[in-house]
Amino acid sequence: MNPGIVRVGMVCAAREAAQLHRAAAVLDGEARIVAGVGVPGVERVYASWREFLDGEAAQPPEQRVDVVALVGAVDSSAARGAVSAGMHVLADPAAIPGGDAGEELLRGVKNAGTVFACALPCTAYPMVRRAMELVREGKFGVIRRVVVECGGPGAAGALRDLGPHAEGLASAVSGLKLRAVCADWTMNPARRVEDDASVLLRFDSAARGVILLSQNSEAGIRLRVQGVDGSFWWESVDAERLWMRERDGSLRVLTRAGVNMGTMGADATRFPPGVSEGGAEALANLYRGVFEAIRAKREGRARKGLGREFPTLQDGLRALQFVEAAAISARSGSVWVDV
Repeated sequence: MNPGIVRVGMVCAAREAAQLHRAAAVLDGEARIVAGVGVPGVERVYASWREFLDGEAAQPPEQRVDVVALVGAVDSSAARGAVSAGMHVLADPAAIPGGDAGEELLRGVKNAGTVFACALPCTAYPMVRRAMELVREGKFGVIRRVVVECGGPGAAGALRDLGPHAEGLASAVSGLKLRAVCADWTMNPARRVEDDASVLLRFDSAARGVILLSQNSEAGIRLRVQGVDGSFWWESVDAERLWMRERDGSLRVLTRAGVNMGTMGADATRFPPGVSEGGAEALANLYRGVFEAIRAKREGRARKGLGREFPTLQDGLRALQFVEAAAISARSGSVWVDV
């Protein structure tokens, strides 16, 4: 195998998500999936994550996987085991432990010096990356309000399934730190989980926000951010455009692969104008970032391009803290709860 190719292993607990991860990991030809659980057609097929870790530990170093993707609600012990084995990790939020176990995992990652990314693909769309850059440049002034709407199917409840992605997008783009939440939800008596949730947000500045989650609406995510000098909005169903309202009230639209994409937007752009990029490409941007971080660590150099910025374990843990705080608030009669 080409020494520059990253060897990927996958432990999958969700079939549809596994198909998306498989396509994203190899999209740019930088990696090869060599082993996994629930992944057919690879060199080494294992029955469980424990068997995966034991089997890979027995492989010679030149054949062992470099990074493992934990897809879906994989047992959170798998993440700890992978880090202990010295593997780099890209994990869906559902595979990351919360609470004290999450903090212990964070300490383990720091001690091991490995790369650990959280799979929040909504943060990696080209126009989302461009919005992040514009916020940092002060284009919209001080941020006052952040609104995220997120819908889609799921079995664990709207907060657990959709909440991490909504909070991850809100925090990544605004650059703000969430301080407290006040939540309400509608429970489904048959499934005994929440069908939807409405969460008020207080950030560490004067900014306020709202996250609306629903498992009975069209799949997708929408973002609206308002600052003192303008506002912008973006949605996944029209991911090629970023809409901006200037301070004078005029409307401006940025398009992917067009002019004024900036560094972050250009780094995340893969296809020419007229060829749409979607969720698989956004997830592939996270994989590319992780692969670059791994290569930079091997070569003892600074990270470049997408490797400089992707959701980390800390971002994943913050998103899980949001979910837990919102659940406590809703159960307690919609009181404010610190995050």
